[in-house]
Amino acid sequence: MPVMSQQKIVSSPRLTHFGVWLLIGWLLVGLVVFLSLGPPPTRLVLPGLDKLEHFIAYFVLMMWFGALYQGWKRLVYALGLIAMGTTLEWIQGATALRIPEAMDMLANMLGVLAGFALAHTGASRFLLALERQLQAK
Repeated sequence: MPVMSQQKIVSSPRLTHFGVWLLIGWLLVGLVVFLSLGPPPTRLVLPGLDKLEHFIAYFVLMMWFGALYQGWKRLVYALGLIAMGTTLEWIQGATALRIPEAMDMLANMLGVLAGFALAHTGASRFLLALERQLQAK
């Protein structure tokens, strides 16, 4: 019989200030909700630029929570952020201020997917690197 080698599961180092990072993450979620449901910006924008803003907002959210969680919890956050982006677009349709757009939903989802993919690389350790920099000072 072939001998199966066991891979040692190595957990990532714990964040010293996990609670602070989690709070900041949820404040970012609150900001996205506020910006999504509040009055639209009065600035002139280039056509399609708001799609880039949607992509970046959801990319940042996914990278943030991707830095805090691994495994199935990271997947739950990804699915939750996709659901949030879709739900907020539909809620916009119930307001007099905003109009829901399918392309906004797509930009939100693509931002989450890009953040989810990048979170599976070393880039997800940016909060750990930031903590080390702060401790070194």
